[in-house]
Amino acid sequence: EITWCPSSSTDITGYLISYRTGDDVTQSLQIDGSATIACLPNLKMNNLYSITVQSVSSRKSVESNKIMLSTYVPGDVRVESVTPASLKVSWTLATDLDIALRYKVV
Repeated sequence: EITWCPSSSTDITGYLISYRTGDDVTQSLQIDGSATIACLPNLKMNNLYSITVQSVSSRKSVESNKIMLSTYVPGDVRVESVTPASLKVSWTLATDLDIALRYKVV
């Protein structure tokens, strides 16, 4: 899932989201101009994606800065110290990467 701030332009008709893996396979997704969130389909595990969001209007299109998204899975996930109000989750980092990662626990 990716989110963005809406364009300040009043003539935005849509957004074009492009995402590409390191093997240069590009996928695109067209989104309505009122949207500010999209779910990227067909992501594969253990990949690094380059993503851009481009506003589309009748006058001109503006592309966002490129962002990077990783789908690397942590290893050795453990649930520890379970209480009625909390639990502790730990894991090992993906060590074959040379980038900083953040994990979202859901």
